[in-house]
Amino acid sequence: MTKFLLILIGLLKIASIVGCFYQKGKFKDKSIDRISSLSSEDTMIKKYIDTAQAQIGYLIEFMGEHDKDDTLFRYFVKSVFSENGINEHMWTQAHEFKNGFFIGTLANDPVNIKQLKYNDKIKVRREDVEDWRLQDFLTNTQVGGFSTDYLHKTSQ
Repeated sequence: MTKFLLILIGLLKIASIVGCFYQKGKFKDKSIDRISSLSSEDTMIKKYIDTAQAQIGYLIEFMGEHDKDDTLFRYFVKSVFSENGINEHMWTQAHEFKNGFFIGTLANDPVNIKQLKYNDKIKVRREDVEDWRLQDFLTNTQVGGFSTDYLHKTSQ
């Protein structure tokens, strides 16, 4: 039993260290950098946005129950950024939710939006969220990411 507890504690420490590296941006999540071109009338994307909005309360509640510096979890929200009539949908790593805004850092390298760069400080209004993801490093699971599979298929 003692050996089991020591192994468990060791695994938790490793997960915490890995989470720290992710939080500090040392390991960038390349899965969120895929580029897809879609019509503004794409009905599937609209359904995924509706699903994300309908379930976003879960993410907000979960974030509220955990310390914002907790390294076992990572949160993302996807929203549109516009510049000179060009739209680019990108992920923000959310560090907190406050006064109706997700506050975090840009998790993508913009392709067309020149005013922003990876890791810039970002605020995203709750109602502007098109998708969201909650990554749990303790159980190696993910919640959300409603449009991810669809977008990966369209980008191939």
